[in-house]
Amino acid sequence: MAVESSAEQAVAPPQFITLDQTLICFDVEQPSDACQELVIGRTVAGDKPVAWRIRTNAPTRYCVCPNSGVLDCSNSVAAVVVELIGNRYNPHHKLIVQAIELLPDESVKTIWRSDRAKVVENVQTIQLELSTTLLNLDHTQHLSTESSSAQRSASVTSLLEQSSTVGAERVKELEVLLAMLESDTQQMKRNVEQTLRLKEVLEKNLVGRNETKVELKKKIADAEVKMNALQEKVAKQEKLARNSEMGCEQSHPDHINHIRRISDVKETSDRNSQLESHHLLTCLIAAENRCKHAENENTVLRGENNDLKRQLETLCRKIENEAALRTTLEDKLITLKEDLDFARKAYASQMDEGKHKRKRRGTNKYPVENDFKRFISQNRGYSNGSTSTFRTSYYFDIAPKHFKKALDRFIHFFISPLFTESALEREVQAVDSDFLFGWSCDKFVWGNIETLWNLPRSKGIDVRDEMLKFFETNYTSYNMSLCVVANWKMQNIERAVLNLPFHEIPNRKAESEHRHKQLYKPEALGCRVDVVPVVGEYPLMVLFPVEEYTFSRCPGLEGHFRKLMGHTSKGSLIAELTEREWSHIVSAIINTIGCGLSCVVIYISVSEEGLRHVEEVVELLFGFIGTLQRCDLKVLRKYAPAVEPKHVHEVARGYACHLSEVPFEDIAESHNPELIKKLLVQLTPDTMMYFVMAKENAHLEELQKEKYFGTEFKKSKLSEELIRRFEKALVTPVEGLGLPDLKYDKIATKKMIRPKKMEENEYFRLWHVENAKYNNGMNVLLTVPSMLGDQVKQICTRTLVECFQYGEMEEPQKLRVKFHSRGFELCFSYIDSICDEFASFMEKIVDYTPGETAFNVTLKEVVKNLKNFEANQPYDQSKHLLSTVLTEGGCTPFELLEAAQTVTYAKFLEFIPQMWNALHLELLVYGNVAKEQVHQLASRLSNVFMEKNASIRALSPQELGPFVHLQIPAGNTLRCDHEQRIHPNSCTDVYLQIGSLDIRDTLLLDLVVKLISEPAFDALRTKEQLGYYVKALTHRSDGGQGLRCVVQGGHDPNYVEERIDVFLENFQKIIRSLSDGEFYRTRSLVSREVRSAPSGSRLVEPCWKEIKNGQCRFHFEKVAMKGEKELKKLTKEDLIEFYGTKIAPGAEQRRKLSVRLYSTQRANEAKNIGEEKATNVDSLMERLIIQ
Repeated sequence: MAVESSAEQAVAPPQFITLDQTLICFDVEQPSDACQELVIGRTVAGDKPVAWRIRTNAPTRYCVCPNSGVLDCSNSVAAVVVELIGNRYNPHHKLIVQAIELLPDESVKTIWRSDRAKVVENVQTIQLELSTTLLNLDHTQHLSTESSSAQRSASVTSLLEQSSTVGAERVKELEVLLAMLESDTQQMKRNVEQTLRLKEVLEKNLVGRNETKVELKKKIADAEVKMNALQEKVAKQEKLARNSEMGCEQSHPDHINHIRRISDVKETSDRNSQLESHHLLTCLIAAENRCKHAENENTVLRGENNDLKRQLETLCRKIENEAALRTTLEDKLITLKEDLDFARKAYASQMDEGKHKRKRRGTNKYPVENDFKRFISQNRGYSNGSTSTFRTSYYFDIAPKHFKKALDRFIHFFISPLFTESALEREVQAVDSDFLFGWSCDKFVWGNIETLWNLPRSKGIDVRDEMLKFFETNYTSYNMSLCVVANWKMQNIERAVLNLPFHEIPNRKAESEHRHKQLYKPEALGCRVDVVPVVGEYPLMVLFPVEEYTFSRCPGLEGHFRKLMGHTSKGSLIAELTEREWSHIVSAIINTIGCGLSCVVIYISVSEEGLRHVEEVVELLFGFIGTLQRCDLKVLRKYAPAVEPKHVHEVARGYACHLSEVPFEDIAESHNPELIKKLLVQLTPDTMMYFVMAKENAHLEELQKEKYFGTEFKKSKLSEELIRRFEKALVTPVEGLGLPDLKYDKIATKKMIRPKKMEENEYFRLWHVENAKYNNGMNVLLTVPSMLGDQVKQICTRTLVECFQYGEMEEPQKLRVKFHSRGFELCFSYIDSICDEFASFMEKIVDYTPGETAFNVTLKEVVKNLKNFEANQPYDQSKHLLSTVLTEGGCTPFELLEAAQTVTYAKFLEFIPQMWNALHLELLVYGNVAKEQVHQLASRLSNVFMEKNASIRALSPQELGPFVHLQIPAGNTLRCDHEQRIHPNSCTDVYLQIGSLDIRDTLLLDLVVKLISEPAFDALRTKEQLGYYVKALTHRSDGGQGLRCVVQGGHDPNYVEERIDVFLENFQKIIRSLSDGEFYRTRSLVSREVRSAPSGSRLVEPCWKEIKNGQCRFHFEKVAMKGEKELKKLTKEDLIEFYGTKIAPGAEQRRKLSVRLYSTQRANEAKNIGEEKATNVDSLMERLIIQ
């Protein structure tokens, strides 16, 4: 019996711990995650410690804190919190508590992996019962232990009160769960089928890759031989350079005094970037510290040693009236590679697209992720970056007192960045969502997940190692240039830059091997390429490769050349093409491909008649180029474009870019006619190719298909006869082509701070802002009530205005037209005789009737532009659809496109008299325009209306009311879904309407946007990788406002919308935990923006908005003062209440409109469109109420 008793004791489970409860019941009805507390006690006598842990079969659903520990004499009780994530309970979930005795030689970290822990007899296991506040009948058995029937009755009553769901609802939940599981099963089957098909394709591709593997290895071997030879050559040159530096150091010991300066460079800009009195400073910062380590000085000043002048170049510029410092750093990358294998070739330029985002990843000195971005935004700043084929630009601005700290954080991204594996993988995912069209071809590449991640890893390439190599090779001070724009004294700017550790940026030469290589081989030129387009605006494109940067000494060359090719006065190319009805639009660009490789591209939007005379159009183009070649330099100089106002960001980025290419003495030169001459000489028939893009090309024989996008084309060599014909046109003067001598008459005027009403009657109202510093311009709002809600009349109006613009106006490019549901806006700019121009415009257009040919050509152009709406980025499309939905009588491009199919010339002729039956004009004239000219304009307009007095009706006050902003019903969620077939990315645009432009709501919304913009980007873009384009911003139009959260990426919009709501719910907790210091700092940032009333050239836009809305008060300073006083009254509690009632999910006053664009190219992604879906704007607008 003693033996049997001892055996039973050995088999009995050990008892080390006790629990205060074995039933855990979660309250799933609360909005936050349900929590329960569990107390673990020690039962072992003596001083032996006991290790315990909690395990579950659903680790993503339960958060246990702490989930393990040790109980000893000093700590015999442990409290554990169990949290049910998302309140999503499943009966199959299990939680167990295990305990084991710790021996003296055992550790807490290793005990559960030891062999002793695997023996059941050594471990105590307690299984917890899990339940929710839903009715649990099985739990009633525990009530029998209670003392009395009254207590049992009270317990049952209490349990029933906690339950909010009956059995029928539970059945319904299970049915929904079953349906979801069935849907997931079907989706998995489809995924398996697609995977098998993909496997077949990949196997075929691998066979082809293996065949080229041998050839690529040979090329790599040859490249290594060349590289070794080049390294020896570079070593010799560096040795000579060091000797030269030592000589320069001895001759110039006081290097600071030898920094070159250029003074009194004048440039026109708006008040925010006024460069009236400034200096340019350029200095080189060598790899060693020139200020603190004199024994290691290695400074070489630009111009004193040509061999080493390409080190980190810094331009510091003083700028008046600036409240912030702007800093731009350009990194010139060597990106064109030919002798590397497929993956490495793609890497040379693809990896840098994600690298300019590394400013969010942290550095060794500042390791916190997103620290730089947060520091900039908290101190009234802004930062961004951009990547081109061979250059990356980083820029930021900030309040002056925080500049040094910001710049120190900034430069450490180039000294010691953190490239973690997880951050790199997240960035590749984001780049893939933005460049799904990316591919790798012979020289010019973009990147996606295939070329950046999958393909290199399949070849055994470590992605992180390759990125580090790329960084170490290209991110060198030899390739960098820095520009600082500030209103400090030059000595202070210089001191701020030189005291920072720029010397720690490595200095390695990385000169491109392709700088002097030819962009196109001779056999590729002198060709005609017929293309079958998908979308496009210019059926004819003429391309000329040009020499590398022989003309880039002048930064303003491209604008000068563009104006010469695009001007529309008599004798221009456009005027001649328009007269022959071949085209009415010509534009030109100088496109920099990379490493000094450039080409001139001229776009000509030819009509159907012009497509039948393509060779004559090209011949006329060469005739005009020859005319420009023979022009006098004085005439060319007069056609230099006017200096347009620039934002300081553009100024800083422009100088930083030009520092690496333009000689320093020419950095501020805007126009150089001699360089225009040198450029024109390179535009010859034998060095050009032209592309004809037309749907009719689909019927051509022997079409080829481009393998990456599937574009069909046919390339043919030009005949010798045709080339000689073009060459003859180049040297033979063409009658009617030429540049007229321009004359400008300037009028001395005084400065006005707000618009003055010059004339008002029942037909028009005329406002005037007089200021000699403005470029002449005029905004006109022409209200035509018959257009409201009528798509056919809107199409007819567009056709009539564009017919007149390109058929009757001498300079149509100086007029911009914006159409909307109640009429259209005209914006005239850069016209000296602005009043005469518009008076003539109105006198002619009211009696204008275009011919049938002009009507057909223009209508097709209108239809083509409407079709091209789908070519816009999805986030641009969603913004347009959002504005259309919220505007009374708004029509989408798809509705207008459908209406355009019914418009005929006969209907068009019937519409023209109806258009002028009733109208009203609001006019704002601004710039260097005298009062006398404005009075003359009013007189001529009065004559126009008096002549048509019998047919024109004045509008009623109701028809002249402000634009109506539609209001979403409180507590409602509306959705507008649309499928787009061009882009592989989808877009989710969530709009939370706040209401009218009330001052208090406006200030609270600005506070929310200041606080939410960076966390939204960090959560939705950086962490969850929902898309590459993520923004949280305000949306204000037509008297209404709200918060927009926009995400564009590859995920399903329905899922993205759910994640946005989850983020908004979590952000409510962040606002509640906001400290008083953070709240007051954010409020001060908004205060600076509120108190800065518009002035100078920025005054025109807000004045025009008030005129359009019928307010016409122009009390911007009073509004700013009132807003600042109201802002001081706001408290943190006001912000929490505002967010909780109008923005947070579930709020009673929340008004939500979700615009979701689904990409049809992502066919493998399921669309779960809710019951609230509205497939067109009309059905959605029926649910909106007028505000």
